[in-house]
Amino acid sequence: MKKLLFNLVWAAAGMLAFLLIFEQRIAVPAYLQVAGRLHPALLHFPIALNVLYLLWVLRRPGDQENGKTLLLLAAASSVFTALAGLLLLRESGYDAESIAAHKWSGAALAFFNLLWYVFYDKIRTRQQMLLAVLAGGTSLLTGHWGGEITHGKDYLSAPLAPTAVNAAPTADFEAMEVFAHLVEPILRQKCYSCHNEQKAKGGLVMSNREALQKGGKNGPLWQPQSGQSLLLDRLHLPLEHKEHMPPAGKPQLSEVEKSILRRWIQGGAAFDQKVASLPENDSLRILAQGSLQAQTTEQFHFPAASEQLVRQLNTQNLVVRQQAVGSPALQADFYGAQLFQAGQLQALLKVKQQLVELNLNKMPLRDADLPVVAQFTELRQLNLAFTQISSAGLAALAPLKALRKLSLSGTAVDAGMLPALQQLPALKQVQVWNTALTAADIAALKGQLPGIQFEPGYQNDTVLLRLPAPQVLNENQFLREPELLRIKNFVSGASVRYSLDGSEPDSLQSPLYTPELKISKGGPVKLKAFKAGWASSAVTEAYFFSAHQQPDSIWNLLPPEPDYRHVKARKLLDLKRGDKDNFRSGEWQAYRYGPMETMMQFNTPMPLSGITISYLLGIGSYIMPPQSVEVWGGEQPGNLRLLGKLTPQQPEQVKPNANAALEVKFAQTSVRFIKIKANPVAKLPKWHPGKGDVGWFFMDELVVF
Repeated sequence: MKKLLFNLVWAAAGMLAFLLIFEQRIAVPAYLQVAGRLHPALLHFPIALNVLYLLWVLRRPGDQENGKTLLLLAAASSVFTALAGLLLLRESGYDAESIAAHKWSGAALAFFNLLWYVFYDKIRTRQQMLLAVLAGGTSLLTGHWGGEITHGKDYLSAPLAPTAVNAAPTADFEAMEVFAHLVEPILRQKCYSCHNEQKAKGGLVMSNREALQKGGKNGPLWQPQSGQSLLLDRLHLPLEHKEHMPPAGKPQLSEVEKSILRRWIQGGAAFDQKVASLPENDSLRILAQGSLQAQTTEQFHFPAASEQLVRQLNTQNLVVRQQAVGSPALQADFYGAQLFQAGQLQALLKVKQQLVELNLNKMPLRDADLPVVAQFTELRQLNLAFTQISSAGLAALAPLKALRKLSLSGTAVDAGMLPALQQLPALKQVQVWNTALTAADIAALKGQLPGIQFEPGYQNDTVLLRLPAPQVLNENQFLREPELLRIKNFVSGASVRYSLDGSEPDSLQSPLYTPELKISKGGPVKLKAFKAGWASSAVTEAYFFSAHQQPDSIWNLLPPEPDYRHVKARKLLDLKRGDKDNFRSGEWQAYRYGPMETMMQFNTPMPLSGITISYLLGIGSYIMPPQSVEVWGGEQPGNLRLLGKLTPQQPEQVKPNANAALEVKFAQTSVRFIKIKANPVAKLPKWHPGKGDVGWFFMDELVVF
C-alpha cells in the first residue's frame, strides 16, 4: 500500500512540476476545475500532518517506521493540495503577482516533503527534528498567506491591530461618514474574502473605492441615474439561486446590513457623506443610529423604570419608550398640541432619572413650564421647536448639565440667549432655523461659544425646497372599530391633505387633514403636505384593514414552499404584518412552483363582501404580486361558487421592498366557507434581472370584510 501511494505521489509531483513550468500555456478543462476547487478542503491536511509529524519526532524520536509513514502522508497531502491549488489558480479572478508567495511556498513544501521521504533513512534523528521544524513552519506560513488571499491582508493578526474589523470607530457621531463607518465594515466582513486584490471573483475588487465604483465583468454594481443595482439584486436573490451573494455557506448579510447598503446606493452612493448631514427623519440616518448604537450611545448606570410605569405614562398624545433595546434610558415624544397639558410634564417626572430625550415640538409650551423641564437632569436631547418659549425663559434650563442637543427652531429666541447657553457645559448642537437670529447674530454666538454647532437651516430663498412627507404614527393597521389617524407633520404651517380612494391628494380638491379624522373602513390612506413657497411633499401611503370579521378556523389546501411550511395557517389571521426586509420573520407563507389555496371556515353563515390579502413586494428578490387571485365561497367545502376574481397590476421596474395589499370585492353573500386561490407569476418580465424565471408570492394576512 505504501509503495502504491508513493508511486501516485511521485506521478502527481511530476504533473505539479509540469504545471509550474508551463502554467501560462495551459487551459484547464471543466472536469479538472472541479479537482482544483477541492483545494480549500485539502489544504488543512498538510498543515495538520506536518505539525503532527513534528510532535511525533519530539515525543517518540526512536519510532522510525511509524514516523516514516506519517511523513509519506504529509508528502502526499502536500503534493495533491499544491496540484489542486495550481488548477484553481487557472480560473479567472486571481492576481498572479499577489498570490505568488502562497503558490511557491506550497509547491516548495510539496517537493521538500517528497524528497525528505525519499532520503528519510539517510537522515539522522537530530536532523529529522530540524527538518520537521522547518516543514511545520513552512506549512503554517503557507496557510497564513492563503488566508490573506481569501480573508484579506494580515488575516491572522487583524484582531490585534488597532484598525481591526471588530474595533469600534473612534470618531464621534458628527464626524462619522456613511461609507467609512457604515458601508465599508459590511463589505469588509461579507464581501472582501472573495473580491480583493488577491482574489477577484468575477473580475470584481471591492476592497478599494476606485475598483468598487468600476465593478466587475458584469458591469458597475449600481447605476446612480436609475437607482438600479446589480449588488442589491444579487443580495436579494433567493439563497438557493446560483447568483445569490454571498454564496450559500458563507456568512450572510443581516436585514439591517442590506438596508444600509440599499439606502446608501439609492441616496447616490457618496463616499464622503457625513452621517450627521442627513436629515433627522432620513431612513439611512435612522439605520445609522441603530447600527452605531454601541459606539455612539453612552452606557447609563441608573436603574431602569418598571415596564408597568412606562405603560401607564403612555397616553393618546404621549409616547414613552426605551431609547435602545436593553438600555434603561427613555425618550418621550408629545403629539397633538390640542391635547397637551402642562400637568403631563409633572407626571413624566416619575421617570426623570431615566429620561434622556424629550420632544416637545409644536406643543403650547411657555417659559413658565421650563422649570419643570429643567428637572429632567439626565436629558441629552431636548426639542423645543415651534413652542412659545423665549430667550429669557431659557435661563431656567441651567440644571441640564448633560444636555448635548437643543432644538429652538421656530421660537422667539434671539441673541439674548447667550448667557443661558453658557450655563450648559455639554451642549454641542443648537438648531435655530426659522428664528429672528440674523447671520451676524449666529456668527457672534459662534465666536462666544466655539464648541457649539449652530444650525440656521437653508437660507437661499431662490430655491424651491420640497416639503418632507408626513409620517403616519398609527401602529395598529387592523380596525375593529374606528380609529383616529395620527400623523407627524414636519414643517410648521404646512397643510396636509388626504384621500381614502387610492387617488393622489391635491391642494384644492382633497380634504384637509385634522386630528379628528377617524379611519372607519379598510383601504389605502394617502397623505401629501402643501405650503406656499415650497414644493409639495412626496405621497405617504398607509393601508388599513377592516378586521370586523374573523374566521373560526383556517387551513392550507396546498402547502407553501418547503422552507416556509413551518409557518402555520393561523398566522394569516393574527393581525400582524410581516417585516418587509426579513423574509424569515415567521410571518410569511411563500409560494413559487405551485398555487396558494387556503380555506377559511365560519361556524355560522357570515355575510361578506370581500377579502384583503396582505402580501410582500420584493421585486429584486423575485417576490411579485400574484398573477391572479380567485375567491370561492359557499355553505359546504365541496360545493363552492366563484365569488370574485382579480388580476393584479404587475410592477414595471425594480422598487424597494414594501408591504402591499390587494382587495377582491364581490356582491355581499352569506357563506360558511371561503377559499382563496392565488397563482405566483409564472414568468418574470423582460425588464426584470431574472427575466423568464419563476416569481415568488409571499403573504402574511388574510382579512375578510
